[in-house]
Amino acid sequence: MKATAILLNYKREPNIRRIISTLKTQTAELHIVLVNNGEPYIPHSAEDTPDELFVMGHNLGPFARFLVAYAYEGWLYFQDDDVLPRDDRYVEDLLTVAAEYPRVITGTFAREIHHRPPHYMHNDNPVLGETSFIKAICMTMHRKALGKVRIPLVNVGRSDDLHISLEIGRGERVHHVDNRFSARLEQLDQMGTGLCHEPQHYTERDAYCGWWLRKEGII
Repeated sequence: MKATAILLNYKREPNIRRIISTLKTQTAELHIVLVNNGEPYIPHSAEDTPDELFVMGHNLGPFARFLVAYAYEGWLYFQDDDVLPRDDRYVEDLLTVAAEYPRVITGTFAREIHHRPPHYMHNDNPVLGETSFIKAICMTMHRKALGKVRIPLVNVGRSDDLHISLEIGRGERVHHVDNRFSARLEQLDQMGTGLCHEPQHYTERDAYCGWWLRKEGII
């Protein structure tokens, strides 16, 4: 299968080099796009050179990857810069599963969005089947699904993947998660920038869910 693989780089350049090299060995035919969020990136060799490079003048937050994605067609593959596929069929197999759910998001990690508070709970982990929220750690969707997403008027910060799931699924359990793919991912060094270093982001995510659901008249 063919897809555009969109990566976001922010202070994890060594990881990005490994990820690009690994994605180039995948059986899926990938067009690799790197979005540099205010960070420099100079390839060392052909192996760690993306097919396209977008350089943002300053850090636009994680939603920058989705802004770039609007420029492409067909299947889109997203992954964070702290995970790495362990085998060369990882993306192909994930896309094959996603092809059964072309109107929503398919991914490896999920949470549930609740209509009653708390709207977001860190330990609420669906593992297989329908879910209301797919985490951007590793996810795929068709460009037509992304077309349902309204570009936010403000920086949504760490809630970029929440915004995408909410806009497409309207807070309903329509997305597909298959956590069995997680065993096929290697965890890379977060280099001091991971969300585990920002415990307040769980409160921010909960607040964003509540705000969006109220704004849309769902609750």
